[in-house]
Amino acid sequence: MFCVFNSKVRDIFCFKKFFKYVFIIKYMKKEVLFSILLILIVVSMFGVVLSPTGFAIVQGQSILQTSENSKNLVINSQEIRNIDDSDMLNKFTHLRGYKDISFDISSSEDFDAVEIEKINIPSNNKDKVENIFRLNNLEVETEYKKVDTSFFNIDERPVKQTYILKNLLNDPRDVKLNIKYEIDASTITWNSTEYEITNEPIYFEAFEVTEEIFPGLNETFLTGHTLYFDEEEGISYYDFKDVVNLDYTVSVYSKEDKNYIDLEVNSNINGLEEFVIDPEVGWTTRIIATSADSGESVFAIDIDNDDDIDVLSASQNDDKIAWYENDGGSPPSWTARTITTSANGAVEVFAIDIDNDDDIDVLSASYWDDKIAWYENDGGSPPSWTTRTITTSADSARFVYAIDIDNDNDIDVLSASYVDNKIAWYENDGGSPPSWTSYTITTSASGAEGIFAIDLDEDNDIDVLSASILDGKIAWYENDGSESFTAHNITTSANGAYSVFAIDLDDDGDLDVLSASAFDDKIAWYENDGSESFTSRTITTSADYASSVYAVDVDLDGDIDVLSASGSDNKIAWYENDGGSPPSWTTRTITTSAIWSRSVYAADVDLDGDIDVLSASSSDDKIAWYESNLDPNVTIKEIIPIQVVENVDLVKGKTTLVRAVINNSGPTNENILVKLYFNGNLKDSTTDTINAGQEKDIDLWFVPDVAGSNKEIKVEVEEV
Repeated sequence: MFCVFNSKVRDIFCFKKFFKYVFIIKYMKKEVLFSILLILIVVSMFGVVLSPTGFAIVQGQSILQTSENSKNLVINSQEIRNIDDSDMLNKFTHLRGYKDISFDISSSEDFDAVEIEKINIPSNNKDKVENIFRLNNLEVETEYKKVDTSFFNIDERPVKQTYILKNLLNDPRDVKLNIKYEIDASTITWNSTEYEITNEPIYFEAFEVTEEIFPGLNETFLTGHTLYFDEEEGISYYDFKDVVNLDYTVSVYSKEDKNYIDLEVNSNINGLEEFVIDPEVGWTTRIIATSADSGESVFAIDIDNDDDIDVLSASQNDDKIAWYENDGGSPPSWTARTITTSANGAVEVFAIDIDNDDDIDVLSASYWDDKIAWYENDGGSPPSWTTRTITTSADSARFVYAIDIDNDNDIDVLSASYVDNKIAWYENDGGSPPSWTSYTITTSASGAEGIFAIDLDEDNDIDVLSASILDGKIAWYENDGSESFTAHNITTSANGAYSVFAIDLDDDGDLDVLSASAFDDKIAWYENDGSESFTSRTITTSADYASSVYAVDVDLDGDIDVLSASGSDNKIAWYENDGGSPPSWTTRTITTSAIWSRSVYAADVDLDGDIDVLSASSSDDKIAWYESNLDPNVTIKEIIPIQVVENVDLVKGKTTLVRAVINNSGPTNENILVKLYFNGNLKDSTTDTINAGQEKDIDLWFVPDVAGSNKEIKVEVEEV
């Protein structure tokens, strides 16, 4: 929810809308066709073993062990002090599962056993802790800062750590830094494989992975070190991004009944230079699963008719269609349940009541067996499923969707298939179970990837849209009312078109079209003039290998925003619609940790009245959801710029007070974050608590960097 004050017209525009269910469509993702290229790093004194997933794990006989904080540590017969740096844990109490943090430093020089000099840096920022430690002309500056997850509660306030190693001498020095995290867990999970923590250290080595992201097109990338471990109320994680040519190791081990994650970095630092390391730790309940082997598609709907939103996935490498039962908690916990493991190369999932028996059935598209199938829900709790095949002639099936195409009050099915360039629909005969008759709409969608269906021309029948990757085409197929379709091109410039969607983006009463295209990294929309003549408009060209697009009113301000999934940058993003004509878009990143993201979707997962976002990503096998911090019960009643000068309004360089009047109409007390923007730039923010039924004045300050009257002051409020 946000309000805008325009100093020229001296008026306030507030936008608020409660959640309303929007009919949802899934998009197509590209297939990850291939397995992983391994680089096995053999260390002379260690053996090499392979994990069940084929990743290189180096297991050794010994490791540099950390001491307790009150003791000293011996490195190569040189005694130095182990440095307690647990201020972060004392401050950031939400870092569940982490018990202590310490580090030690050593260099090629001999160290005497001297006290560490610690310098506390005063800070008024409650979201940051800084310290400086000095020892023998080496300096380590540590900073712990809460990561701003902005609109979406991706995780519970993760903390980015920055360690700056400084050589205070003129000559180069070889420096070793060990950062040690004591954790409250007996196992660690890496790349979906669980490892028991023992006295024998397990090293997690970096390696390159090559995936065929498109026939004939490979991409090679370096793995990350994201380690997960269970905590009583959620999942904690440690994340250190791989850096090319950095000499480091990440390991886990146990010593004296304590379990540790250890990061060791070795670096040659030139005289009077510094070196920066930045791991991240956090705690999250937002991961639904890390066992969807090459997750390709995600969808959400109430599967078991218990009035909460469940989640579905399609994963290619394990041929699986699965659903995740929501327990209705706040936040929800999830129970994974398999529907089938026989969808050979599963790439897409959708759900709707196919047989008109008042429960939700599931559909899949699978690439390797050319199959479109549906899974009949028996209405049980939990449901059991009967697999039923619609066709095995969708050559390299890529997408499935369902809607009543022929207006006979039953649900028909559509498919897009890559090799035969085909968009087809399958007529439901209304039987129990239904029988299907196949009809071809086109065989000219070269490398068909995505489909959508809606009454685009508003003539009371269902039209079809497609995205095809090889010809860069977004097309629509006009239904004449008798299911005879006429093809119309919207564009042939969506280079590597993957996904298509349609909704009224500019609030002019007609349906516009959206596309995600991989080869030009573009999210675009096509403005409908009301007569199905389309003007192409770009939202972004920074969605690196865009493969999925979806649209819904994310911020509940009465206009339609856009979401995307892009693989090469591991990103889920949303694009805020400013309500203009035509709209302008502000890019907002939800996460860059959905490793090779394939699919994006949105629904109110936790039934709190706002829009949450879901993703499927293939390289980390992850199905995740991102909780919106928007609270429809907390509203901005008024914003008042206190310092106003007649005919000028805002004076450059003069401190300005803005008062936001916030109202909580809900039944519970709410912790809120209030942000002040001036001309689109964040100027101030504060947190507060507003009791149920309370109205409170929140004051924010800024210094205008420009003068004038036609300037925008915007206040946003979020739940934290």
